[in-house]
Amino acid sequence: MATDLDEIYIKVKRYSKTLIPLIARILITSAFIQDSVDIYKTLEKPSFNILKIFWYIYQCNIILSSLICSILIICNKFIAPCTICLTTFSFISLIVYHNFTDTILITRRCSVLGGLLLLMAKGFDDKKKQFKIGLPDVPIISNSMYIQLAGRLMITFLFFTQLIGMNFKSHIFWSILTIILCAAAFVMIGIGYKVRIISPILCIGILIVNVFIYPWWEFADPKIERDVRFEFFQMLAIAGSLLLLAYEGAGELSVDEKKKNY
Repeated sequence: MATDLDEIYIKVKRYSKTLIPLIARILITSAFIQDSVDIYKTLEKPSFNILKIFWYIYQCNIILSSLICSILIICNKFIAPCTICLTTFSFISLIVYHNFTDTILITRRCSVLGGLLLLMAKGFDDKKKQFKIGLPDVPIISNSMYIQLAGRLMITFLFFTQLIGMNFKSHIFWSILTIILCAAAFVMIGIGYKVRIISPILCIGILIVNVFIYPWWEFADPKIERDVRFEFFQMLAIAGSLLLLAYEGAGELSVDEKKKNY
């Protein structure tokens, strides 16, 4: 069965080597594009107050930088600097908007950033393949495997979020089932075991569940609609991270890779 799954994976990767990464990049950056849209909607014209002028410049900088970086990532250009830029703005926003005490928000944002790290690692690997044509290995670029490991581990923060935010007063069966599934997903992705199987299952599951849990288009209240829409696109970006993980595999520092060597 494992051999059959590997053959299917090889065929899918061969015939969709540009499509699946493109879809993953669009999903991952959708959270940052949505953030830019929300900031733009709340943007106020600056008055003569110096603090408001600086605040206006800061917001415009966030909007333009996030949109430009997201578009470049979707086009698969300048992945590393764009990832660093989006990561920096994410942490600055947590401080500026006083969200650094919101554990669920922080862990979900880390899961999204994990997808960006996977993109960065993929970009380094692509450059490494170009350099390796007729040349020995380049040690500096080989550090991408640590970036890939960090990205994989950051994706697992989503399952911490689920455990933190779940309602243990609900039906005991669903509580136990959620704990088991989250723990299994955390361990398997964390150690890199059967990632090519578990990641697409989780990706499809998140995309389906996301529509039912965060239907932001059904809310009339603008504030509630904005909050629910924010959560929707956060989960959409995490689904993109899992899709990229399913396509690229767990990487060199994983159980799956070690099993190939024995």
